[in-house]
Amino acid sequence: MTEAKVNYNFEESQENVSQVEVVNDLGYAVKHLELVLINGYFGEVREFDGIANGAAGKINIDDKRLIGTTQIDLADVFVLDAPVYFHVANKVLEVTSAAGNVFVGMCTKVNNGVSVEFKPVVQRTSATGLVVT
Repeated sequence: MTEAKVNYNFEESQENVSQVEVVNDLGYAVKHLELVLINGYFGEVREFDGIANGAAGKINIDDKRLIGTTQIDLADVFVLDAPVYFHVANKVLEVTSAAGNVFVGMCTKVNNGVSVEFKPVVQRTSATGLVVT
């Protein structure tokens, strides 16, 4: 074992590194646990009071989890192990890669017409965020 001969006052703390702070520029308030695409990041709103339009708040972009939600296009037929897309304008998950939709994960459980479970993709934590297809 090596003894430290110098005290550099080193400190380290980790907050939830899977959450990013964004400024809601969507033109409307978003609710707690709503799936959103803000500032190039996809995830659910973590603020209990939501995030007002123009306000800052945190969203969870953790890719080491499964997300189950009813925030889907109820007419779509989700397929196990198939891509899941976020329809930016309609604010729901879909099965199609139509222009403007964003690939957000792979389907892990299907309850068509009710809900879907998916594993989110790894997101770049830079200003560019996710790429719209």
